[in-house]
Amino acid sequence: MDFEMVTLRTIHIVFGVFWAGTAIFFAFIMTPQLQKLGPPIMGALAPVMAKVMLISASITIVFGVILVLRLRSGNLDTIFDTGWGWAMLIGFLASIGAFTTGLMTSALAKRMVALGGAIAGRAPTPEEGAEMQSLSTRLPRIGRATAVMSLIAIGTMAAARFV
Repeated sequence: MDFEMVTLRTIHIVFGVFWAGTAIFFAFIMTPQLQKLGPPIMGALAPVMAKVMLISASITIVFGVILVLRLRSGNLDTIFDTGWGWAMLIGFLASIGAFTTGLMTSALAKRMVALGGAIAGRAPTPEEGAEMQSLSTRLPRIGRATAVMSLIAIGTMAAARFV
């Protein structure tokens, strides 16, 4: 048994499943409910979620890159000669896409929290109302994109060994 590879894979898989599972749960189950409760609740939860997701995503991606380098002994010149290599590339690109949209979600959530704080206790101006509406529409859409890319990453990497 190769203790190093078992450890690397375990860390990569556990954090990857947590990242993707949380993205899927948040996008398709939690966000619709939070929208009904309003910006104060979503604003309180979003920064915590963003921090946890960023850490988990970073660990997943870093350990994934380490795994590929270890499995290929640092030799990447023939990686695309195999279905495994192509599946890893697709999964990696989907992961980077999910990471990027996750960062976008975090930035938009921070804007929503700041805007919500600015208009607390008073009626929003038409511009503030329009921006809040735009943020309320964009956040769930980007969250769903993150979840879908996470599913693509998991699917391609899980199947890579068999292609």
